Amino acid sequence: MFGEICLIRSRGRIGTLGQQLSHHFASATEAVALLHIFAHQQTAKGYVSTTSLAKSALCGD
Repeated sequence: MFGEICLIRSRGRIGTLGQQLSHHFASATEAVALLHIFAHQQTAKGYVSTTSLAKSALCGD
């Protein structure tokens, strides 16, 4: 709000309100580092990013 970076994560089942979690950082570098950690954790569990899905759909995979 006042010069800090906020990373907001939404989680829950599709079609429900779910939950929102927010993390506050002094710099964008810290926020990006945590974002990479979360992305790695999710891909390790077998989740696929929607960006990857869109690319594979366009390429005909």
